[in-house]
Amino acid sequence: VSLVAWTRYQAIEGDEAGKAAALGEHVLSIRQHIKGLGEKRYAEIPELNSLDFVLMFMPIESALIAALQADPELAGYALRNKVALLSPTNFLATMRTVGSVWSVHKQNNNAQEIAQRAGLLYDKFAGFVENLQQVGDRLRQAQQSYDKAFSQLSTGAGNLLRQTENLRELGARNTKQLGQGLVEQAESDAPGD
Repeated sequence: VSLVAWTRYQAIEGDEAGKAAALGEHVLSIRQHIKGLGEKRYAEIPELNSLDFVLMFMPIESALIAALQADPELAGYALRNKVALLSPTNFLATMRTVGSVWSVHKQNNNAQEIAQRAGLLYDKFAGFVENLQQVGDRLRQAQQSYDKAFSQLSTGAGNLLRQTENLRELGARNTKQLGQGLVEQAESDAPGD
């Protein structure tokens, strides 16, 4: 904030009209600066990820107090332009408040990110469980098909093991031998031939 008019105001002694004019210029300078900051619309620039208002620091407390006394509407004008007036008295408290707001904002963003990732993880896990259940179904189907085929091979009247063993016993030439346990099981499962 330009404090040229304020400096002039402070330097004038005895000239009440000159002091009043310098104070008026000081208030006008502050109003113009507020208007200029408000027109920048920092909050509307997505890349900045900024707060909804601009902080305008006046390093001389008495300069701000005198301007507010001379123009009681100045604070409301600043707020309408989304500008917060700061002085040395409220600067640290405001900065801590802004820091807390950013911290909460960051936590909220992190919580949203965590929730989004949790949703994606849940969907992925549900898909994995579904696929695993399908694998289990296929394994059960394969086991059933194996059991059915093995049953045809080794159980019941005229099972394949018993019939091929009968062919060997009748003199069929072979170079390999069926497992003895398998042949015995086939003979015990087959009703009398």
